[in-house]
Amino acid sequence: MGQLIAGVALGPSVLGAIWPRAQHTIFGGNSEQQAMLEAVSDLGILMLLLLTGMETDLKLVRKARRAAVSVSAAGIIVPFVFGVTLGQFLPESMQPQPEQRLVTSLFLGTALSVQLGSFKPLRPNIVFAEASTNHRTADLAVHSIRCHHFS
Repeated sequence: MGQLIAGVALGPSVLGAIWPRAQHTIFGGNSEQQAMLEAVSDLGILMLLLLTGMETDLKLVRKARRAAVSVSAAGIIVPFVFGVTLGQFLPESMQPQPEQRLVTSLFLGTALSVQLGSFKPLRPNIVFAEASTNHRTADLAVHSIRCHHFS
């Protein structure tokens, strides 16, 4: 929770609004620096997933396979359904093209499904914090993240 609060505080929402120059100095403003920062963070996530993969007990994977796939599928389907529903009830004044409500609904569903399903800042924390315990919930979290990552 602290990392999320720190991210909001240091991001454009708080620090960028209060002191834009400091936020620009810390995180850079050009696209090359942003791309490099994202690449390094993706590499860190990959290394952490590799580490947890090497520590995985394949017998536990076989036992939790159905539950992990179910959790992963729900993490895709539920946001999609909410996005489509939101698009259907969105007022016409907020629609880009009110006569194409279905297209907007499908776009919102897909966008929510992709964004919520790949919420990268939380993945390494979940994997790192939970993988170190010998608990069924921890195993399910790790396996569902892996299934979701491949979908």
